[in-house]
Amino acid sequence: MYSDFTISPSFENRQAIVFCPDNNFVKYFGATLISLIENSSAEKNYDIIILDRDITDENKKRLLNCLPVNFSLRFFNIDEYIKSSFDNISLNADGGHWTISAYYRIFIPFIMRDYEKVLYIDSDTIINRNLYEIFNLDFDNKKIMACRDTFVIKNHLPRDERRIDYIKNTLKVSNIEDYFNSGVLLFNISAINQDEYFNNLMEVFTNVKTFLFVDQEVLNSVFFGQVKFLPFEYNCQLGYQYTIIGYEDSLSEKYKTDFLNAQKNPIIIHYTTHIKPWNYAPKYWQLELMDIYWHYARKTVFYEEIIFSSFANIINYELNKLEKQSKKSNKKKKAKKTVKNAEKYTFLERIFSVKNSYKQGYKRKIITIAGLKIKYRAK
Repeated sequence: MYSDFTISPSFENRQAIVFCPDNNFVKYFGATLISLIENSSAEKNYDIIILDRDITDENKKRLLNCLPVNFSLRFFNIDEYIKSSFDNISLNADGGHWTISAYYRIFIPFIMRDYEKVLYIDSDTIINRNLYEIFNLDFDNKKIMACRDTFVIKNHLPRDERRIDYIKNTLKVSNIEDYFNSGVLLFNISAINQDEYFNNLMEVFTNVKTFLFVDQEVLNSVFFGQVKFLPFEYNCQLGYQYTIIGYEDSLSEKYKTDFLNAQKNPIIIHYTTHIKPWNYAPKYWQLELMDIYWHYARKTVFYEEIIFSSFANIINYELNKLEKQSKKSNKKKKAKKTVKNAEKYTFLERIFSVKNSYKQGYKRKIITIAGLKIKYRAK
Protein backbone atom coordinates (compact mmCIF):
# COMPACT_ATOMS: atom_id res chain seq x y z
CA MET A 1 0.00 0.00 0.00
CA TYR A 2 1.74 3.16 1.21
CA SER A 3 5.04 1.36 1.89
CA ASP A 4 6.03 0.62 -1.72
CA PHE A 5 8.35 3.60 -2.06
CA THR A 6 11.24 4.32 0.31
CA ILE A 7 13.99 6.93 0.47
CA SER A 8 17.01 5.62 2.40
CA PRO A 9 19.44 7.78 4.43
CA SER A 10 22.69 8.94 2.89
CA PHE A 11 24.45 9.10 6.25
CA GLU A 12 24.48 7.08 9.44
CA ASN A 13 22.82 9.79 11.52
CA ARG A 14 19.47 9.08 9.81
CA GLN A 15 18.48 12.73 9.72
CA ALA A 16 17.40 14.67 6.64
CA ILE A 17 16.23 18.08 5.46
CA VAL A 18 13.46 18.14 2.84
CA PHE A 19 12.43 20.87 0.39
CA CYS A 20 9.74 20.84 -2.33
CA PRO A 21 10.40 23.60 -4.92
CA ASP A 22 9.08 23.22 -8.45
CA ASN A 23 11.04 24.33 -11.52
CA ASN A 24 9.43 27.77 -11.53
CA PHE A 25 10.46 28.32 -7.90
CA VAL A 26 13.88 26.67 -7.99
CA LYS A 27 15.67 29.97 -8.78
CA TYR A 28 14.38 31.46 -5.51
CA PHE A 29 15.20 28.25 -3.65
CA GLY A 30 18.80 28.65 -4.78
CA ALA A 31 19.24 31.38 -2.15
CA THR A 32 17.71 29.10 0.49
CA LEU A 33 20.24 26.37 -0.33
CA ILE A 34 23.20 28.77 -0.32
CA SER A 35 22.11 30.16 3.07
CA LEU A 36 21.91 26.63 4.46
CA ILE A 37 25.39 25.82 3.16
CA GLU A 38 27.01 29.01 4.46
CA ASN A 39 25.51 28.51 7.92
CA SER A 40 26.35 24.81 8.12
CA SER A 41 29.00 23.01 10.15
CA ALA A 42 31.90 21.32 8.34
CA GLU A 43 31.86 18.58 11.00
CA LYS A 44 28.25 17.58 10.24
CA ASN A 45 26.74 15.73 7.28
CA TYR A 46 23.67 17.18 5.58
CA ASP A 47 21.29 14.82 3.80
CA ILE A 48 19.17 17.06 1.54
CA ILE A 49 16.10 15.65 -0.21
CA ILE A 50 14.12 17.54 -2.85
CA LEU A 51 10.68 16.17 -3.68
CA ASP A 52 10.19 17.52 -7.17
CA ARG A 53 7.90 17.00 -10.11
CA ASP A 54 9.37 19.09 -12.92
CA ILE A 55 12.84 20.48 -12.11
CA THR A 56 14.94 20.35 -15.27
CA ASP A 57 18.21 18.43 -15.47
CA GLU A 58 20.04 21.70 -16.06
CA ASN A 59 18.65 23.27 -12.88
CA LYS A 60 19.45 20.12 -10.92
CA LYS A 61 23.06 20.37 -12.06
CA ARG A 62 23.22 24.01 -11.05
CA LEU A 63 22.10 23.13 -7.54
CA LEU A 64 24.43 20.14 -7.26
CA ASN A 65 27.46 22.17 -8.39
CA CYS A 66 27.28 24.47 -5.37
CA LEU A 67 27.49 21.71 -2.74
CA PRO A 68 30.40 21.17 -0.32
CA VAL A 69 31.69 17.65 0.33
CA ASN A 70 29.61 17.09 3.48
CA PHE A 71 26.33 17.66 1.62
CA SER A 72 24.25 15.07 -0.22
CA LEU A 73 21.48 16.33 -2.49
CA ARG A 74 19.00 13.97 -4.15
CA PHE A 75 15.82 14.49 -6.19
CA PHE A 76 12.73 12.29 -6.03
CA ASN A 77 9.54 12.54 -8.07
CA ILE A 78 6.75 11.01 -5.98
CA ASP A 79 3.78 11.74 -8.25
CA GLU A 80 3.41 8.13 -9.36
CA TYR A 81 3.76 6.92 -5.79
CA ILE A 82 0.93 9.25 -4.68
CA LYS A 83 -1.31 8.18 -7.55
CA SER A 84 -0.82 4.49 -6.84
CA SER A 85 -1.03 4.64 -3.06
CA PHE A 86 -3.50 7.50 -2.51
CA ASP A 87 -5.65 7.46 -5.62
CA ASN A 88 -8.83 8.16 -3.62
CA ILE A 89 -7.76 11.58 -2.33
CA SER A 90 -7.89 14.91 -4.13
CA LEU A 91 -4.93 17.29 -3.87
CA ASN A 92 -6.62 20.58 -4.66
CA ALA A 93 -4.33 23.60 -5.02
CA ASP A 94 -6.74 25.87 -6.91
CA GLY A 95 -7.42 29.45 -5.92
CA GLY A 96 -4.07 30.32 -4.33
CA HIS A 97 -0.36 30.70 -5.00
CA TRP A 98 0.26 27.07 -4.02
CA THR A 99 1.00 24.11 -6.27
CA ILE A 100 0.39 20.39 -5.86
CA SER A 101 3.93 20.03 -4.52
CA ALA A 102 2.77 21.86 -1.38
CA TYR A 103 1.13 18.61 -0.33
CA TYR A 104 4.30 16.52 -0.66
CA ARG A 105 5.36 17.08 2.95
CA ILE A 106 2.37 15.12 4.28
CA PHE A 107 3.82 11.94 2.70
CA ILE A 108 7.22 12.25 4.42
CA PRO A 109 6.39 9.80 7.26
CA PHE A 110 5.59 7.13 4.65
CA ILE A 111 8.41 7.52 2.15
CA MET A 112 11.16 8.33 4.69
CA ARG A 113 10.35 5.76 7.37
CA ASP A 114 14.01 4.61 7.57
CA TYR A 115 14.95 7.96 9.09
CA GLU A 116 14.67 8.94 12.75
CA LYS A 117 14.05 12.65 12.22
CA VAL A 118 13.16 14.61 9.10
CA LEU A 119 13.13 18.40 8.94
CA TYR A 120 10.88 19.94 6.29
CA ILE A 121 11.47 23.60 5.29
CA ASP A 122 9.56 25.74 2.78
CA SER A 123 11.52 27.06 -0.19
CA ASP A 124 10.69 30.74 0.46
CA THR A 125 13.04 30.82 3.43
CA ILE A 126 16.55 31.82 4.43
CA ILE A 127 18.61 29.82 6.91
CA ASN A 128 20.17 32.56 9.01
CA ARG A 129 22.04 30.42 11.56
CA ASN A 130 23.28 26.87 11.93
CA LEU A 131 20.04 24.92 12.34
CA TYR A 132 21.60 21.56 13.14
CA GLU A 133 20.77 22.10 16.82
CA ILE A 134 17.10 21.49 16.02
CA PHE A 135 17.84 17.78 15.61
CA ASN A 136 19.08 17.66 19.21
CA LEU A 137 15.84 19.03 20.69
CA ASP A 138 13.69 16.67 22.76
CA PHE A 139 10.29 15.87 21.26
CA ASP A 140 8.82 15.38 24.74
CA ASN A 141 6.82 12.40 23.42
CA LYS A 142 5.28 14.50 20.63
CA LYS A 143 5.18 13.46 16.97
CA ILE A 144 6.23 16.73 15.35
CA MET A 145 7.77 20.09 16.22
CA ALA A 146 6.47 23.31 14.68
CA CYS A 147 5.88 27.02 15.33
CA ARG A 148 2.49 28.57 15.90
CA ASP A 149 1.02 30.42 12.94
CA THR A 150 1.33 34.12 13.76
CA PHE A 151 -1.48 35.14 11.41
CA VAL A 152 -4.02 32.97 13.18
CA ILE A 153 -2.82 34.13 16.59
CA LYS A 154 -3.05 37.74 15.48
CA ASN A 155 -6.55 37.22 14.15
CA HIS A 156 -7.93 35.58 17.27
CA LEU A 157 -10.51 38.36 17.30
CA PRO A 158 -14.35 38.49 17.05
CA ARG A 159 -14.27 39.80 13.47
CA ASP A 160 -12.57 36.56 12.35
CA GLU A 161 -15.31 34.25 13.61
CA ARG A 162 -15.65 32.50 10.25
CA ARG A 163 -11.96 31.55 10.14
CA ILE A 164 -12.00 30.54 13.80
CA ASP A 165 -15.11 28.41 13.21
CA TYR A 166 -13.40 26.66 10.29
CA ILE A 167 -10.32 25.80 12.36
CA LYS A 168 -12.29 24.66 15.39
CA ASN A 169 -15.22 22.84 13.83
CA THR A 170 -13.99 21.70 10.40
CA LEU A 171 -10.36 20.94 11.20
CA LYS A 172 -11.20 19.93 14.80
CA VAL A 173 -8.41 22.11 16.23
CA SER A 174 -10.29 23.08 19.36
CA ASN A 175 -7.58 25.44 20.67
CA ILE A 176 -6.96 27.95 17.90
CA GLU A 177 -3.65 29.07 19.46
CA ASP A 178 -2.29 25.58 18.78
CA TYR A 179 -2.72 26.01 15.01
CA PHE A 180 0.77 25.82 13.52
CA ASN A 181 2.49 27.04 10.37
CA SER A 182 3.65 24.11 8.21
CA GLY A 183 6.60 25.97 6.66
CA VAL A 184 9.03 24.42 9.16
CA LEU A 185 8.29 20.95 10.53
CA LEU A 186 10.43 18.40 12.34
CA PHE A 187 8.92 14.92 12.04
CA ASN A 188 9.56 12.37 14.78
CA ILE A 189 9.43 9.53 12.27
CA SER A 190 9.95 6.69 14.75
CA ALA A 191 6.98 7.91 16.85
CA ILE A 192 4.49 8.06 13.96
CA ASN A 193 2.50 4.86 13.51
CA GLN A 194 1.99 4.55 9.76
CA ASP A 195 -1.35 2.72 9.91
CA GLU A 196 -2.76 5.28 12.32
CA TYR A 197 -1.37 8.16 10.28
CA PHE A 198 -2.79 6.75 7.05
CA ASN A 199 -6.26 6.33 8.58
CA ASN A 200 -6.20 9.85 10.02
CA LEU A 201 -5.23 11.30 6.64
CA MET A 202 -8.04 9.45 4.92
CA GLU A 203 -10.51 10.73 7.49
CA VAL A 204 -9.42 14.34 6.97
CA PHE A 205 -9.57 14.12 3.16
CA THR A 206 -13.00 12.52 3.41
CA ASN A 207 -14.51 15.06 5.81
CA VAL A 208 -12.89 18.28 4.57
CA LYS A 209 -13.78 19.17 0.99
CA THR A 210 -11.85 22.45 0.68
CA PHE A 211 -8.53 23.31 2.31
CA LEU A 212 -7.97 27.04 2.64
CA PHE A 213 -4.23 26.62 3.22
CA VAL A 214 -3.75 23.24 1.52
CA ASP A 215 -1.31 20.90 3.35
CA GLN A 216 -1.22 23.10 6.46
CA GLU A 217 -4.89 22.34 7.15
CA VAL A 218 -4.35 18.59 6.72
CA LEU A 219 -1.38 18.48 9.07
CA ASN A 220 -3.06 20.63 11.73
CA SER A 221 -6.07 18.38 11.77
CA VAL A 222 -4.04 15.15 11.91
CA PHE A 223 -1.43 16.26 14.47
CA PHE A 224 -3.56 18.38 16.81
CA GLY A 225 -2.45 17.69 20.38
CA GLN A 226 0.72 15.95 19.19
CA VAL A 227 2.87 19.03 18.53
CA LYS A 228 5.78 20.41 20.52
CA PHE A 229 5.82 24.14 19.81
CA LEU A 230 9.13 25.82 19.01
CA PRO A 231 10.11 29.48 19.54
CA PHE A 232 9.35 31.71 16.56
CA GLU A 233 13.07 31.99 15.79
CA TYR A 234 12.77 28.61 14.04
CA ASN A 235 10.06 29.96 11.72
CA CYS A 236 10.14 33.77 11.75
CA GLN A 237 7.05 34.50 9.63
CA LEU A 238 7.07 37.94 8.02
CA GLY A 239 4.44 38.27 5.28
CA TYR A 240 1.42 39.42 7.26
CA GLN A 241 3.49 41.78 9.37
CA TYR A 242 4.04 43.88 6.24
CA THR A 243 0.40 44.01 5.19
CA ILE A 244 -1.39 44.59 8.50
CA ILE A 245 -0.98 47.89 10.34
CA GLY A 246 -0.18 47.43 14.00
CA TYR A 247 0.51 43.72 13.54
CA GLU A 248 2.78 43.29 16.57
CA ASP A 249 0.47 45.34 18.82
CA SER A 250 -2.39 42.93 18.14
CA LEU A 251 -0.44 39.93 19.48
CA SER A 252 -0.86 38.96 23.11
CA GLU A 253 2.14 39.71 25.31
CA LYS A 254 3.20 36.07 25.64
CA TYR A 255 3.53 35.78 21.84
CA LYS A 256 4.65 39.33 21.07
CA THR A 257 7.91 39.01 23.04
CA ASP A 258 8.75 35.73 21.32
CA PHE A 259 7.91 37.15 17.89
CA LEU A 260 9.97 40.31 18.33
CA ASN A 261 12.93 38.37 19.73
CA ALA A 262 12.79 36.06 16.72
CA GLN A 263 13.09 39.02 14.35
CA LYS A 264 16.26 40.18 16.10
CA ASN A 265 18.10 36.89 15.57
CA PRO A 266 16.07 34.38 13.53
CA ILE A 267 17.32 30.90 12.76
CA ILE A 268 14.94 30.52 9.80
CA ILE A 269 13.40 33.54 8.06
CA HIS A 270 10.13 32.64 6.36
CA TYR A 271 8.77 35.07 3.73
CA THR A 272 5.13 34.03 4.04
CA THR A 273 2.17 35.05 1.86
CA HIS A 274 2.70 36.72 -1.54
CA ILE A 275 5.07 39.27 0.05
CA LYS A 276 8.41 37.90 -1.13
CA PRO A 277 11.72 39.76 -1.50
CA TRP A 278 11.44 39.43 -5.28
CA ASN A 279 7.82 40.68 -5.47
CA TYR A 280 6.55 44.28 -5.44
CA ALA A 281 10.08 45.59 -4.94
CA PRO A 282 9.30 49.34 -4.91
CA LYS A 283 7.29 48.94 -1.74
CA TYR A 284 8.98 46.08 0.08
CA TRP A 285 12.69 45.88 -0.79
CA GLN A 286 13.84 47.89 2.24
CA LEU A 287 11.63 46.17 4.80
CA GLU A 288 13.17 44.35 7.74
CA LEU A 289 15.04 41.11 6.90
CA MET A 290 14.38 41.43 3.15
CA ASP A 291 18.02 42.38 2.55
CA ILE A 292 19.21 39.07 3.98
CA TYR A 293 17.54 37.23 1.11
CA TRP A 294 19.39 39.36 -1.46
CA HIS A 295 22.67 38.78 0.37
CA TYR A 296 22.42 35.09 -0.47
CA ALA A 297 20.64 35.49 -3.82
CA ARG A 298 23.67 37.37 -5.19
CA LYS A 299 25.78 34.28 -4.55
CA THR A 300 23.64 31.91 -6.62
CA VAL A 301 23.85 31.06 -10.32
CA PHE A 302 20.18 32.09 -10.52
CA TYR A 303 20.77 35.73 -9.55
CA GLU A 304 20.17 37.25 -13.01
CA GLU A 305 16.97 35.21 -13.39
CA ILE A 306 15.72 36.39 -10.00
CA ILE A 307 16.41 40.03 -10.92
CA PHE A 308 14.67 39.72 -14.29
CA SER A 309 11.70 38.01 -12.65
CA SER A 310 11.58 40.72 -10.02
CA PHE A 311 11.40 43.49 -12.61
CA ALA A 312 8.65 41.62 -14.44
CA ASN A 313 6.72 41.33 -11.17
CA ILE A 314 7.12 45.08 -10.58
CA ILE A 315 5.76 45.92 -14.01
CA ASN A 316 2.78 43.59 -13.70
CA TYR A 317 2.03 44.90 -10.24
CA GLU A 318 2.07 48.54 -11.35
CA LEU A 319 -0.03 47.86 -14.44
CA ASN A 320 -2.60 45.93 -12.44
CA LYS A 321 -2.70 48.71 -9.85
CA LEU A 322 -3.34 51.31 -12.54
CA GLU A 323 -6.14 49.24 -14.00
CA LYS A 324 -7.79 48.64 -10.63
CA GLN A 325 -7.57 52.31 -9.68
CA SER A 326 -9.21 53.35 -12.93
CA LYS A 327 -11.97 50.77 -12.60
CA LYS A 328 -12.74 51.93 -9.08
CA SER A 329 -13.42 55.44 -10.39
CA ASN A 330 -15.82 54.01 -13.02
CA LYS A 331 -13.57 55.07 -15.88
CA LYS A 332 -13.11 51.80 -17.73
CA LYS A 333 -12.20 53.46 -21.00
CA LYS A 334 -9.54 55.51 -19.28
CA ALA A 335 -8.22 52.36 -17.60
CA LYS A 336 -7.79 50.59 -20.93
CA LYS A 337 -6.08 53.63 -22.38
CA THR A 338 -3.79 53.96 -19.34
CA VAL A 339 -2.75 50.34 -19.53
CA LYS A 340 -2.35 50.50 -23.30
CA ASN A 341 -0.09 53.54 -23.00
CA ALA A 342 1.88 51.89 -20.21
CA GLU A 343 2.45 48.87 -22.41
CA LYS A 344 4.10 51.10 -25.00
CA TYR A 345 6.95 51.87 -22.61
CA THR A 346 10.16 50.02 -23.20
CA PHE A 347 11.43 47.75 -20.46
CA LEU A 348 14.17 50.27 -19.64
CA GLU A 349 11.69 53.14 -19.38
CA ARG A 350 9.63 51.18 -16.88
CA ILE A 351 12.52 50.69 -14.51
CA PHE A 352 14.52 53.87 -15.16
CA SER A 353 13.38 57.43 -15.77
CA VAL A 354 14.54 61.02 -15.26
CA LYS A 355 12.00 63.83 -14.80
CA ASN A 356 12.04 67.53 -13.97
CA SER A 357 10.02 68.90 -11.06
CA TYR A 358 9.42 72.48 -9.90
CA LYS A 359 8.68 73.18 -6.25
CA GLN A 360 8.82 76.50 -4.37
CA GLY A 361 10.65 78.08 -7.27
CA TYR A 362 13.38 75.46 -7.47
CA LYS A 363 13.98 73.03 -10.27
CA ARG A 364 14.60 69.43 -9.20
CA LYS A 365 15.61 66.25 -10.97
CA ILE A 366 13.82 63.02 -10.02
CA ILE A 367 15.61 59.83 -11.03
CA THR A 368 13.61 56.63 -10.63
CA ILE A 369 15.41 53.27 -10.63
CA ALA A 370 13.22 50.18 -10.15
CA GLY A 371 10.81 52.15 -8.01
CA LEU A 372 13.48 53.91 -5.92
CA LYS A 373 13.29 57.68 -6.35
CA ILE A 374 16.35 59.90 -6.02
CA LYS A 375 15.68 63.65 -5.86
CA TYR A 376 18.20 66.47 -6.05
CA ARG A 377 18.05 70.20 -6.75
CA ALA A 378 19.11 71.10 -10.27
CA LYS A 379 21.04 74.30 -11.05
